[in-house]
Amino acid sequence: MTKYNKYSYEIQTTKSKSGKRTMYFPTIEGKRLNRTNFAKKWEAENFGKYATAVVNLRYEQKINK
Repeated sequence: MTKYNKYSYEIQTTKSKSGKRTMYFPTIEGKRLNRTNFAKKWEAENFGKYATAVVNLRYEQKINK
C-alpha cells in the first residue's frame, strides 16, 4: 500500500456583494470547492470536512487499483 499525504481543507473569507458581511468558503490546496459563499463559518467548515473526506476516499481508491 502506497502512503500519500491526505488533503485538508482551509477556510478563506471574502466580502458579500454589499461589502457589509464577511462570507466564508472552503478550499483544498488553494482550489475553491464550489461557488457558494457561506454566511456562517461552521457551515463552510462542515462542507469542507465532507469534501475532504470524499476527495481522500477517491484518491485512496485510485491508488489501490
